[in-house]
Amino acid sequence: MSGETRLNERSGKDVSDSICLELISDDPEESIGAPVGLQIVGMKFEEEKVIKLTEVVVNALKAL
Repeated sequence: MSGETRLNERSGKDVSDSICLELISDDPEESIGAPVGLQIVGMKFEEEKVIKLTEVVVNALKAL
């Protein structure tokens, strides 16, 4: 389903977000072990800062 756009048959609107929202639970305990994505972006020519921040995030996650 990654990268796939799903349209509502009647309205023609993208419902991909609606499907994701239905999968989210109000109980955080049900989300333990679920995959998480993180995207770190930076300004043009600031790749070094992005890499350094990535290292900080990785080290923080390892400390958990």
